[in-house]
Amino acid sequence: MATHKQKQPLALDNVIATIDVNLKTHFRDATPLERFMQEYNECPLCGTELLYTHVTNFVHGSVKEEAHCEACKIRTKDNSHHLQ
Repeated sequence: MATHKQKQPLALDNVIATIDVNLKTHFRDATPLERFMQEYNECPLCGTELLYTHVTNFVHGSVKEEAHCEACKIRTKDNSHHLQ
């Protein structure tokens, strides 16, 4: 009588995708203003500079702001602001 052992799946057998993340640790020495500007202007995943677009609608008095990362191909911000 033959017994068959089932192969246990490895952790890597179930991997669908991976993301390389470049975490920065130099926030400790930055001022609060420098930290804000860095978080506002850099991609949270890879640190590449974000590209912003602004579309102004003067009839409705609003500005649509969007930001995306060219390296990661993700959109990170999508905000609407009212003109005063």
